[in-house]
Amino acid sequence: MRAYVPLKLFLPLPLLVVGCQPLELDPPPNVEHLVFDLSAGEIPLPNDIVRDSEGGHLDLPTDDEELSATEFAFREYLNGMDAWSSTFPISIDFSAVVDPETVTEETLQVWEWGANPQQVTEVTIAVDEQNIVVDAPREGWKQKGDYVVLVRGGDHGLHSEDDAPIGPDASFYFLKQQEKLDTWEHQRAFPGATREERLETAETLEEIRLDLAPYFTFFDELDESIPRDEIAGLWHFTITGATELAMDKASQRVPLPFDLLIDPETGLVELTAADWDDELVVDAKEQANKLDGFGVSPNLMFELTQAVDPSTVNSDNILLYDLSVTPTLVDAKYKVMAEAGTNPCYQAEVDADCKHIIIGLEEFPLKGGTTYGVVVKKGLLDHNGEEIKPMPIGHFMATAHPIAIDGQSQISSLDDESADRLEGVRVKLDGLLDDIGRENVLTAWPFTTMDAIVSLREAAQMAETMELSSSPSIMGRKPAYDLLYDDALSEIFPGDLNPIPPFYIVRTLEVAEVVQGTIQSPYFLDEETRRWRDDGGYEMQEVHYQVTIPDNPDPTKPVVIFGHAVVTDRRFGLLISGELAKRGYASISIDFPFHGKRTVCIDASLCAIPNFLPMELRPLLGFEENLMWLPPCVSGNDATCSPTGECLDADGNVEDLLVFPVIDLMPAGGAAFLDVYDMPHINEHFRQALVDLGALRYSLQSDDWTNVFGGQIRTDQFYYIGQSLGGIVGFVYVSVTPEIERAVFNVPGGSLVHLFQDSEFFGPQIGAYFENLDVDAGSFEQERLLNTATWLVDSVDPHTVAHLYAEDGRTGLIQMDKIAEGIG
Repeated sequence: MRAYVPLKLFLPLPLLVVGCQPLELDPPPNVEHLVFDLSAGEIPLPNDIVRDSEGGHLDLPTDDEELSATEFAFREYLNGMDAWSSTFPISIDFSAVVDPETVTEETLQVWEWGANPQQVTEVTIAVDEQNIVVDAPREGWKQKGDYVVLVRGGDHGLHSEDDAPIGPDASFYFLKQQEKLDTWEHQRAFPGATREERLETAETLEEIRLDLAPYFTFFDELDESIPRDEIAGLWHFTITGATELAMDKASQRVPLPFDLLIDPETGLVELTAADWDDELVVDAKEQANKLDGFGVSPNLMFELTQAVDPSTVNSDNILLYDLSVTPTLVDAKYKVMAEAGTNPCYQAEVDADCKHIIIGLEEFPLKGGTTYGVVVKKGLLDHNGEEIKPMPIGHFMATAHPIAIDGQSQISSLDDESADRLEGVRVKLDGLLDDIGRENVLTAWPFTTMDAIVSLREAAQMAETMELSSSPSIMGRKPAYDLLYDDALSEIFPGDLNPIPPFYIVRTLEVAEVVQGTIQSPYFLDEETRRWRDDGGYEMQEVHYQVTIPDNPDPTKPVVIFGHAVVTDRRFGLLISGELAKRGYASISIDFPFHGKRTVCIDASLCAIPNFLPMELRPLLGFEENLMWLPPCVSGNDATCSPTGECLDADGNVEDLLVFPVIDLMPAGGAAFLDVYDMPHINEHFRQALVDLGALRYSLQSDDWTNVFGGQIRTDQFYYIGQSLGGIVGFVYVSVTPEIERAVFNVPGGSLVHLFQDSEFFGPQIGAYFENLDVDAGSFEQERLLNTATWLVDSVDPHTVAHLYAEDGRTGLIQMDKIAEGIG
């Protein structure tokens, strides 16, 4: 869709192209040609033929009574511009389908004009049968720039798909002549009832011919000369000097979020990978394209083509509305950023790079599945105090006139599909702009937040939906007296310096038995990439569980599902098993993905501390990085990780994962789950954890666990306790699982990206990640990447769905500890 493709122009030039005897300017025979028909008002655009250079503005005709109200308003908007938009694409029509193989930098040339003209090669050319579109360079056409477009025809130029050379249109044939057109003896070559009318037409044509003459001469005198008779089209256009609010699909400089980026047919986000995108950005776009809307907590962003006046970036000029019922203002905060960050934008002299405007939420999250609107008022000014102009899409968003009616475009050069897509977005703002008035509105745009509930419920119910029940296996059982009187707990948590059992005995009082075993869960992650499989396939994977059984239980035992913390595993359920047993509750816990028995080797474990060594000592001691990592494998830095996550020694032999000396836990535990180096796909690991918890719940309800629990268990409802990561995953799980009657969350969290960034534990790793990407702390690029990560993680973030738990009237307890001045 190219919503900004311009109008065909109905010029007030009734030029009936005919051959007349006094002037030997007979047009060529009827051949395939570049459409440059002044009589029909069909010319390539942008084009200064429709610019009033003396008045300093575009001058499209608006006196045609057949113009729709929408088209009239668009032309009025364009005529209010001093020149063409800095992202306006070049659009060229032809009388025949063009052979794409003949479209090259030699046959279609764009030049930046000046004292030393230079060909512009950083453009994107798209050939679509009888139309060619040339998108502006990524940074746009230069402010106040003058550009010339040449299309070469003839044997060495463009050809049709039938291999016919593309020639000039009849109108352009006159303009490429070297003879004066507006002479008394030639006036009968042109239409008109009187000699004065014919001379007036000739004078208009002569003015255009003289304007183009220097360009013909330039190309004729090049070392690689392009003869005049081989030129099928030639024109020039001027670029605005005004600052614009960027809304350009080709360069992907559009506000984010913006509903124009949602495919109306699928209802999913539609972000196109650009040639300049790196692998990280491509991955992030692919992940975003699986979502049905935008994040509920990221900042909102838009940019200008030049620096803004920061004093005008405020709630008077930029407003956020909830459009769900009656438009309601949403409190927001604002900042301006240059590529280097905010500091350059709040100096006495504003940096020329201060183009990025960030809208933050005073309170988040926003409501899921809800449409919001951003309105920018004309009080927003550029750094010179000048008015900012909208780009064409910005005009369409703010106009009161429909872009399409019953699927029919109301703008002559905008196809029905593109117009209908624009209209579907524009209409969301109609009520709001009608209420507040459009006269002071620069532009506006709507965005719709994701409704993550459906996909999260789908994950949590996947095993049940697919009827993948799994009977439990039993690998070991420890009776109560073993827990109290021997080193059974030490066997569960071995380690050379382990203080168990004395420390943990009191935590297991009134526990009768501990059972270890496995169930099967559908595993949707690729074994090597650890990303959700593209084919949607799965393998049944063994997942280890631990069950604790209370002494003197109820005939039908109530069951608590326990979710463990990061790095740890299912066995940490023992720490609360005694308290649960006192109250008659059995407990069950499983290893989350990439924890416990499911731990895999990745290049760095989660256990890292800031490097406190002086710079001069670091190379001597082998710790040169800013973080000191505990290696994932027993051979330390000599080890590598196989594609499937095994530890390999220096000789390539499989070896064990490293284990802490004090307890049988691995520093690599959970590292792959929260792999910041694969940030766009972390949400898929959370989703797999929901699948596993759902598989556990479905198995408890549908399979025979009598041998495990030593009797019946209650299956109509369950309880949940989660610690740290278990609290985070659990918050999401219980919100979409009505069978969980009550829950306790110990130090959980929401707004996960911010939580990890601010964490003393994870913060250094995120900092190292950006350092590895050569992204400076506090820069706009860091802001953009964190914003994108927040959007993706919002699809599994507790704050996205936690309201469901309260709405159902279920009971939950959140436990937090205050340590010194921090909460942990």
